Amino acid sequence: MTFLETITGAVPYAKQCRADINIYHALTKKVFPRKDVEIFGSHQRGEGMWTLLMRCWDHDPTIRPTAREVLVALQALIRET
Repeated sequence: MTFLETITGAVPYAKQCRADINIYHALTKKVFPRKDVEIFGSHQRGEGMWTLLMRCWDHDPTIRPTAREVLVALQALIRET
C-alpha cells in the first residue's frame, strides 16, 4: 500500500472508505483499492504498474513477489516505455 500512496499521493482506500474500520473490513474481505484511471490509465506502463501492485497485495505471502522481483519488474517497465 505504501507504493500506491507514493505513486498517487493519496492514502489507499481514500475514495472507498471514510473510516479506518471500513478499511479493515475491506482488507478482511480481500477488497483491493480501486484503480485510479487518471494515474494508471490504460497505457502499458500503467497496466504494468497496477498488475505489479496487485501481485504485491496477494493475501498469500508465498505468492507475493520478492523485493528483487519487484525491482526487475520496475526496471522492465521503465525500459518498455
